[in-house]
Amino acid sequence: MKVQVYTTDLCPNCKRLKKALESQKKAYKEVKMATSEALTELNMNGVFTMAAPVLQVEDTFYTYEKLFKDDDLDLELLKRILKDVEEDVEEDVEEDVEEDVEEAEEIGEVSA
Repeated sequence: MKVQVYTTDLCPNCKRLKKALESQKKAYKEVKMATSEALTELNMNGVFTMAAPVLQVEDTFYTYEKLFKDDDLDLELLKRILKDVEEDVEEDVEEDVEEDVEEAEEIGEVSA
């Protein structure tokens, strides 16, 4: 699962989000939001904000406005985001395994 946190220096909400991800035992990559590469990536994905943090999970971006309510991190939303992605990954793995077994059966590598 690709998780990136776009941050700025001296951003207390960035620290809150990173701490919450760490408490959920989720690995993430920190990206400095002020770099030209990060701004280009965000803009190319339709994210036009300078308010940090921005959370990217797979191909979906969550801005500060979505993640925080009155400067408090919406932990329930964060848990749902991470859970939904985990379920999607598990389903994809199961589908891939089923397809591999079907292909192997077709060419006679595995008996049904």
